[in-house]
Amino acid sequence: MKQTGLGTHDPSLLARLIKELHQHDCSISNDSLEKLLSRGPAAVPHLEAIIEARLTERHFLDVSNPPRNTEWFIVVHALYLLAHIGSEKSLDLILEFLGQRQAFLDYWLNDLLDEDLWEVPFLLGRNRLPLLESFLLDEHANPFSRLAVGTALVQIALQFKSKFKSVCQIFEQFLTRRYEDPDFVGLICSELLDLRAAPLKPAILRALRENAIWPGLLTTAQVEQAYEKNHRRVMRPLALADRYQDFRQSAYFAKTASGITPKMEIKKVLQRSS
Repeated sequence: MKQTGLGTHDPSLLARLIKELHQHDCSISNDSLEKLLSRGPAAVPHLEAIIEARLTERHFLDVSNPPRNTEWFIVVHALYLLAHIGSEKSLDLILEFLGQRQAFLDYWLNDLLDEDLWEVPFLLGRNRLPLLESFLLDEHANPFSRLAVGTALVQIALQFKSKFKSVCQIFEQFLTRRYEDPDFVGLICSELLDLRAAPLKPAILRALRENAIWPGLLTTAQVEQAYEKNHRRVMRPLALADRYQDFRQSAYFAKTASGITPKMEIKKVLQRSS
């Protein structure tokens, strides 16, 4: 066995750890998760292979009458481990996966897409803003995933001052688009109220005046009130062990007999005009 700065790299141990991912959902032990993290770059090809396999299978998966998902947590494992390893080069593959149609993502991610997925592009995207920008502006990508990327961009701007201007420019470009769904624009602008960037306020107000935002989501008064606040909502990703503990405790990740989990109100908003 070879000893490196990342610990003892035993290929057979890595293979056993990857096998555990296929066998366990969020009940996997924190010890196994930490051992996988300690493998660093050595684990990345194995984790990427999990996502690549699911992308290949999408052409054969009948999501209208899906088979029983015996590995329902495997993609979640791969996404979060790649994020916490810090494999920035994996972001291309991850966004390809997240850009897929809703039924496919529901099958593999359950309700994670509505909640905490923003942590993944946040952890991997700080130095890849052009890629996050392209995804946010891609109207053909999954809207829930685009919203998660929007949240990640807002938090990157809040937590890394050197990225603030670049992120504002991304959202300025988004707000100049004229053919986006007004529900989606409203949800993005609601996220932007956490950022409260002065350069973006005129564009948000203009979008409201031009009816580019569905009025049931956001009003001029709410924008003004948000910009008067002193506090910005900063959200920090949980440590991996804490994230998995949250998975174990969260009702939206509890499988039902049918394999279907309840969705948040946000889904109703995005599906209303679809």
